[in-house]
Amino acid sequence: MAIIKVHKKNRYVVVDNKLARNSKLTLKSKGLMLYLLSLPADKNITVKELEKHTIEGLDALHNAVNELITEGYINKLTYRNEKGLFQTEYTVYEYPQIINREGLSTPDKPNRINQSGLSEPDNPVFRSKERFLSKEEKSSSTLSDITLELKEIGLSGNEINELIKEIDDDDKLNIIFEKIELIKIMISTGTVKNPVAYSIKTIKNINFNKPDILKKVEAEKRTQRDKKRKAEKLARIKEQKQYEQDLAMTEAEIPKMRKVIDERLSKFKKLKKAVGGPK
Repeated sequence: MAIIKVHKKNRYVVVDNKLARNSKLTLKSKGLMLYLLSLPADKNITVKELEKHTIEGLDALHNAVNELITEGYINKLTYRNEKGLFQTEYTVYEYPQIINREGLSTPDKPNRINQSGLSEPDNPVFRSKERFLSKEEKSSSTLSDITLELKEIGLSGNEINELIKEIDDDDKLNIIFEKIELIKIMISTGTVKNPVAYSIKTIKNINFNKPDILKKVEAEKRTQRDKKRKAEKLARIKEQKQYEQDLAMTEAEIPKMRKVIDERLSKFKKLKKAVGGPK
């Protein structure tokens, strides 16, 4: 479930000139930011709800949010909630933040970053009262999360609709979301040549027997971690060998260098003696 939290200091919409004049942001992104800042500081809103307050479609919202993430006005955090399910949280700031914009956190509650860059404890500014969602609302929100994640990978709207058009069970959607997290890890390692084709094939082949799929996901994660550790170990071994080779070459050159120095010293002494200088 994607939640948008607004972090602001007053109830008036005061827009920083840097935001208004930021040439890297489209007018659509600036308009979205204006709307988000107009919300109460303790207001939480889901991406699905946000879509209802604008004539823009999900694609346009996705692009605008990505622009604001890139410029530091929105922080995106994905973590596991108390039920062990993935949840995405967007925190909106009045001023751009230098923070981890795309992180995966495993604690029950994510650490939040304030404007000075320090972690803050639970604060009413970031939280509103818990609102219980119906199963339909949860599914809609999870679908929005999946759509955004797949669009980031590069899938088109038609490709995404084809993949999830018949999936309406929240547990199945969460399995897909977990699989997408694994797909993103695979893509980041550079082992996937065609991210779009790989994502489509992987999601189509999901076995929705939850215990089995979770075991496979964990097994694949372990495999990737093992590969990474192995690659790092090989890199260290290679570096050590290179160091030893350089050291051996240096030691081999020392006698030659000493010989050259001795010859030059001997020549220098002979020259001094020839001109009558001190020995």
